[in-house]
Amino acid sequence: MFCVDCGAQLPEDAGFCMRCGRSLTPRMQPPAVQAAHFVAQPKKSAHWTAWVLLAILALVLYWGWENAERHPENPSALPSSLSQMILPIRHTLIITNTAVSVSALAYSYYKFTVPPGSTNISVDGRFAATGGIGNDIEVYILNRDSFVNFQNHHDSPTYYNSGKVTENEINAVLPGAGTYYLVLNNNFSLITPKAVQVSATLRYTD
Repeated sequence: MFCVDCGAQLPEDAGFCMRCGRSLTPRMQPPAVQAAHFVAQPKKSAHWTAWVLLAILALVLYWGWENAERHPENPSALPSSLSQMILPIRHTLIITNTAVSVSALAYSYYKFTVPPGSTNISVDGRFAATGGIGNDIEVYILNRDSFVNFQNHHDSPTYYNSGKVTENEINAVLPGAGTYYLVLNNNFSLITPKAVQVSATLRYTD
């Protein structure tokens, strides 16, 4: 064994050089520090948002297709856009648009129904009567209970009552869902039938 500094020959177990005094003990090297590796994790929020939007779109398309299958005879009832699915829909139903003869001491009527959940319910239209001295008729809009009372000659609350007139506009606001009757009354005429041209339209929102 030789000293690395001065080259002196030394015993194999020598801890330092007896000539120059150099330590022969190997120096401890600090352990190598391994660099930490950090892997950036991809953000998942954007992916989840995209999946949620796709799911909503799929539900909307399925809803429209299912309604098309259920109501092929009424395309107007299907939503043409997402806004129509959210916003209320205004419905229009023609109750009558015809000429009718109402006999003396008699009446004619048209029955119509407002579905549950309806709001902003109204009936509008017009009528004109001819016949007899006064060319007159009475027009009412009644609910079911009032119509039964009317049939039995009892006083009946009305949502529209024209009185005995020749012609007039029909404008009535109805309170809610249910069965209603548009009545053309000629009970007051003892002999003369009346010819009445009448049109009426039901409007409501659901």
